[in-house]
Amino acid sequence: MAGKRRSKGLKGSKTAEGERMPIVSNTAAMALSIPELLSNVFSFSACGDTELAISARVCKTWTDPALDELWRAIDSIFPLMELVVDLDSFNMAREDPETLEIQQAFGTLQKRKLRLKTFLFSASVIGESSEAALALWLKDMDRLEEIVLPPYYITARILNSIKTLPQLQIIRQIIDSKYQDSDTGMLGTLPSGSFPSLVELTFTATPTAARHLLFNSTTSFTSLTTLHLHATKDIKADQVLAFTQQLAAHCPTITSIELALFLGPAFRDQGASVLPIGILESLYPCKHLNDLKINHPLPLKLNGADVENMAHAWPQISHLCLCSDPNFSFPVTEQMGNSLSILSVFALHLPYLITLGLYFNGEDRVTFGGYLYPRCQFTQLRSLIVGLSPDPKTHTRDLGFYLASLCSEPVSVSWGIRGWMPKRMPPDAAECEKAWRDVKEVMAFAMRVKLAEEC
Repeated sequence: MAGKRRSKGLKGSKTAEGERMPIVSNTAAMALSIPELLSNVFSFSACGDTELAISARVCKTWTDPALDELWRAIDSIFPLMELVVDLDSFNMAREDPETLEIQQAFGTLQKRKLRLKTFLFSASVIGESSEAALALWLKDMDRLEEIVLPPYYITARILNSIKTLPQLQIIRQIIDSKYQDSDTGMLGTLPSGSFPSLVELTFTATPTAARHLLFNSTTSFTSLTTLHLHATKDIKADQVLAFTQQLAAHCPTITSIELALFLGPAFRDQGASVLPIGILESLYPCKHLNDLKINHPLPLKLNGADVENMAHAWPQISHLCLCSDPNFSFPVTEQMGNSLSILSVFALHLPYLITLGLYFNGEDRVTFGGYLYPRCQFTQLRSLIVGLSPDPKTHTRDLGFYLASLCSEPVSVSWGIRGWMPKRMPPDAAECEKAWRDVKEVMAFAMRVKLAEEC
């Protein structure tokens, strides 16, 4: 009889309508009770949040893995706040953020231990109460891997809360051109082991303040591979140089650097100068550098020796963009910037570049010799960024075929502003854009001819 009962049980039970309901075998049930396996299954959920929410209510065993995946990344604080406050009567963006409601909301959230991996917080609130409550809430996010915050929330209090999070790899600050008076709140000397897993940092600060944050401790931030610094206050070349020198010494594994440098009205009266080549030279020790972008109000001019030195210093460089879109509220003359002939030097020493951004002057000309297959060509170039370069004096046909001769694959030529900084455009912007668009079309035609001949 016992054997018969087991046989019936394996077939399933009958419903009121007489249909048999299948039941899960013990082996399958055991497999589906393993948290690691459930987490892996839920990570491939095809139906997104809805399916995960349903799965979380199947049984207690499934609840935590399903909710972990469901709340793995959030791009707004408000779904969480709806759990504890009535958002119809609560407004975080009102003029007076110093309210008890903000403290209560984040205080209640603090009692709910969430296993977030990514947290993005975008708000226009600047207030002591919200900052303090958010800092307390973040302190226990031991699974957090990425955090994105507004500029006015990268403060000493917030940094102090998250400096020991064991899995935190990415800190990004939302960069906003409307908020330029931001300087990251600095801690004192960081204790040993701060930010143990951090590899990417984007923030707004002066170079001096950035040095204070990053390099006061010999054991913090040494694993950084990506650094984006937006200096939105008046800065001087010696401040930038001191920062880049310490960056190269402190972060030997860094692969990506972006420096967005801002000069205010005072520098226009005093006479601003181009960025010294010493800034680039100070980064030569960064042997793993793959991506370098520097934005400055005035163009940077390179010579053949500079290009050769960069090639020796950065054998892995793939993306290079140097001061391609200056600010024409400063005295940008036609003599400033690079000669078009410098491109052949780049093709000789850095043929593996994928992106190249430069500002070209409006005086130097190049001629096309009639040969589309020179010895030195870019082998991987996909994007040539000419920024706000003036109308080239070289004939459109000559320039288009000259560029095509330096490339082995079709390349996109782009004119215009890149980045968030507000800038004054050149007075003849429309004519310049059209001229470079014509060059792009001729180059595309020349590339089709070149590739057809190769076939």
